[in-house]
Parts: sequence; C-alpha cells; structure tokens
Amino acid sequence: LGIGPITAPQPEANDCDAARSADPVLRRMEAGQPYDLDALAWYSGLDVGRLLPRLMELELAGFIRRAEGGRFVRSA
Repeated sequence: LGIGPITAPQPEANDCDAARSADPVLRRMEAGQPYDLDALAWYSGLDVGRLLPRLMELELAGFIRRAEGGRFVRSA
C-alpha cells in the first residue's frame, strides 16, 4: 500500500535551543537527568494540571521522553 511506519520528526538543533530557552519546562531540565512530576512543577512554576499537557506536547515533539518510575528526561 505504500504506507511506511510513522515516525515523529526530530527537532533540529536550532529548534531545540530556541524551544529550550523559551519553554519554562525545558529551560529547567538538563539532558539525560530524570525529573519527577513534582520537581518539574516546582522548577517550572506550572501547576500539575497545566504541566501534564505540556509534557505530552514536549514528548510528542521529541524534546523529552518518559523514563521508568514516572519520570521525564530531556533528549540530548
């Protein structure tokens, strides 16, 4: 049928830098370091109700990934 696997586009380096400096969540996360939800809420200043949808957006865009234990890790 000509249908291949669907993969999320990977952000370019310049896109990552711009998003990281503008986003309150990414700005506080170091690549490779796992963060739990409470820590991200505290660091970003967002309440959990606003933080969870933002984390989902960042995950779908390839900026972060989920880690074991319900933690989140910023991609390199």
